[in-house]
Amino acid sequence: MMHQFKQELKKLKIDNNLRKSLTICNVDKNHILVHGNKKLNFSSNDYLSLSSSSYLKKKYSEGINNFGTSSSSSPLISGKSEVHESLEEQLCAWQGYEAAILFNSGYSANQALIRLLTDQDTLLLQDRLNHASLIEEGILSPSKMFRFKHNDVEHLKTLLDKQFTHKIVITEGIFSMDGDFGNIKEIHNILKPSENEFIVDEAHSVGVIGKEGKGISDFLGIKPNIKVITFGKAFGLSGAAILCDSELKDYFENKSKHYIYSTYMQPALAFALMSALKIVRTDNHRRLKLVQLSEAFHDELSNRFQVVSRDSPIISIITGSNVNAIKLSEFLLHEGFLIFPIRPPTVPKNMSRIRITLNYSHKIDDVLRLAKTLNQYKGTFDAK
Repeated sequence: MMHQFKQELKKLKIDNNLRKSLTICNVDKNHILVHGNKKLNFSSNDYLSLSSSSYLKKKYSEGINNFGTSSSSSPLISGKSEVHESLEEQLCAWQGYEAAILFNSGYSANQALIRLLTDQDTLLLQDRLNHASLIEEGILSPSKMFRFKHNDVEHLKTLLDKQFTHKIVITEGIFSMDGDFGNIKEIHNILKPSENEFIVDEAHSVGVIGKEGKGISDFLGIKPNIKVITFGKAFGLSGAAILCDSELKDYFENKSKHYIYSTYMQPALAFALMSALKIVRTDNHRRLKLVQLSEAFHDELSNRFQVVSRDSPIISIITGSNVNAIKLSEFLLHEGFLIFPIRPPTVPKNMSRIRITLNYSHKIDDVLRLAKTLNQYKGTFDAK
């Protein structure tokens, strides 16, 4: 087995696909130290810049003082407290669902959801570009899974014709690597409520899109059967929630091993999340600034670059090969910007890219300087 690991690592290196974690040190809201050098960070998913909020830090500290540092138990033993219940109620009131189920991460929420809802009689249909947590659990599940072409409703229609007693369709609000919106309204319109369950993962869209930051599905007037939201991005904290009806929550509490046998979310975190939710719902100027930053960047960027989408704070610039993505990332690092290369299997082969993420703390001058720096890049882009 060790020999196999070594061979796989060797191949990754040959393919310019070997990854290593980077240890950084935060300087301020947007600047970090990389090997002792100050860089402007365009790689964080902290869209509303709440992770550095002095108010949230105070609330988190207050939560630790009041509730301790851990729930120390499963939610079905002694891990669930009144503060968890209050957070669930506030999330339901915000999103318009009967029930909320809390998890420690979006990854675990997605895996728990698919594991619980599928069996050998389930047809599971997922957008080809869904997050790894959804695709992986779909592969591991007993269901028959097909991946429809990205945002392709016609392809989805052909798959829905397959004869199964239980059909689930899953897409995303904003796709994390492309930055484009899921085709939620069109998908919803072709589904039969009596036969199909519709799940939308809004990890990257809640807080960023729509009235009170409710996400894309609410903005479009669509209510999926189940919505997954996460707190490690626009909320500036961590954790996740599944929003659903009360019967599904009862089912989770009785049948979901991911839920039953995990130490529950920190009560201090739940306490801080309620404060974050108030900011997310009321501070619309943060969302408006993201739009302004995006418009300024795209207006300045040369049209020689292949940008996947202009819809969101996620800006992916296609480079083609792994080598090109690495070279462009290294060029930007030298110029003072931390922007990572994204390579397979995170994205399809020959679709490597750099992924830029905007946040509220960025200044117009920051995004203009980044665009102008990119315009000066002399490298080429291809799929070799």
